Amino acid sequence: MRSAEPPSACVCVLMSIDPEAGGCYNPALMELIERVASFVRRWGMLTPGERVVAGVSGGADSLCLLDCLHRLGYEVHVAHFDHRMRLESGEDADFVKAMAGRYGAPFHLGSEDVLSQAGPGQSLEDAARQARYRFLLRVANDTSSRVIAIGHTADDQAETVLMHFLMGAGPKGLRGMLPATTLDPRIAPPESRAIRVVRPLLELRREETAEHCLRNQLAPRVDPSNSDRRFLRNRLRLELLPLLERYNPRVRESLLRTSQLMAAEAELADLILQEVAPRVVRAAGEGVWAIKSQEFLYLPTAVQRALLQDILRRAGGAERETSFEAIERGRQFVGRKDSGQQLAMPERLWLIRLGEEVVAAKEGSELSLPEFPQLPSGGSFGVIVPGETPLACGWKIKAWREELTNARRQQLIHGTDTQVAAFDEKEVQGPLALRGVSPGDRLHPLNMQGTVKVAHLFSHRRVPRPARGRWPILTSGEEVIWVVGLRMADEPRLKEGSKEAVLFHLLPPPSVMNG
Repeated sequence: MRSAEPPSACVCVLMSIDPEAGGCYNPALMELIERVASFVRRWGMLTPGERVVAGVSGGADSLCLLDCLHRLGYEVHVAHFDHRMRLESGEDADFVKAMAGRYGAPFHLGSEDVLSQAGPGQSLEDAARQARYRFLLRVANDTSSRVIAIGHTADDQAETVLMHFLMGAGPKGLRGMLPATTLDPRIAPPESRAIRVVRPLLELRREETAEHCLRNQLAPRVDPSNSDRRFLRNRLRLELLPLLERYNPRVRESLLRTSQLMAAEAELADLILQEVAPRVVRAAGEGVWAIKSQEFLYLPTAVQRALLQDILRRAGGAERETSFEAIERGRQFVGRKDSGQQLAMPERLWLIRLGEEVVAAKEGSELSLPEFPQLPSGGSFGVIVPGETPLACGWKIKAWREELTNARRQQLIHGTDTQVAAFDEKEVQGPLALRGVSPGDRLHPLNMQGTVKVAHLFSHRRVPRPARGRWPILTSGEEVIWVVGLRMADEPRLKEGSKEAVLFHLLPPPSVMNG
């Protein structure tokens, strides 16, 4: 009868997992286990005896991972995800469940029809990966585990680096997979971001994991989809890498060396960004970042690229790199004022010009726009005269009534300050209110014939698109009488016979007045 209790790490390294098999000292086994243990320690992946969720497909790599974690004394939870892409996938699940029983480890099964999950513009590989990690995340949360272990090997790393090279990635793409990292923000909600993904076998070759399974009488399952040339990774492994090995028999080692070099380059870039970013970038809302254009121009090209790459990653909430072509379009947009007011970027990201800054934001993000008058929230609210109405970011509108002398009347009628609006008290009909712009809003501008769309007024005055939706509009009843800070309506204007005025003064916060 096999014991469900894992033996101590020391004994596990020297003995077979099966006491009935007559455990004996095995130098090759001890060497591989110690290499894995050393790699885990070097990267601080796990603490002794820690609970860990192991993703186990049933292949040689994942069985080697399960065996190593068990022998090293970790509390392993076996998690298997059925993609339902093959008729025999249920047999894989039964096999992994039996292996979990052999190791005395709890078994968790997840299943989704991944073929139906792939959305427009998303590859089947990416859909399968995201579904698998969502499942592993659920298991980690359900078991109060803070670590998910994956059986990626050095061969997987070489393939990843080659794939990223073909896609034109920069240093962070060419470094490949990290030994320990956080979950992709597209998959993990904020409360689960503390869960880490670790790859304890990342220095082992596939032939070593296969030999480990053979040595320990583990019979891994063979997944026919690994030979399916519809998948890019499979084509790289089965077609391109063998071809490249005809030119360089050690091309895999070269790719791994590139991974190590680029990891160091990416680390250096991160250190430079930590020094540079506070001078050039500021937070402009949740997940929104503003770039000071002039400061950006003084940076070396490589730093510009790295900074923009980092900003877009943070704004988009994804780990993947933005393409070189998109980064170059973004660099030119930030550096040239004649390049337009906004630029569409991948992953529904936008670069938006706001005065001397360029903002990076996800489509639909709430921007903090301290340079412009903005309503504090949606909806409509009344304006009391006399009184002050607060707006967002310290802006406010002061309102009061004033009996007019002839000199004061002339001053207000002929004044050009767009921050002040003066109306004939008798011409202001209905309750006063502030609201955001509505589709179809029109204004009869002061001293002009006919009406114009408020949207056209925004365009003419070069109001950035993100600032338009919450730009304050003053209404009297149903009529728009002031697009605040931009243009008054003609009908309620002061006239030569006006006796009393209702005045509104848009007051910016001190930071804008002093800037």
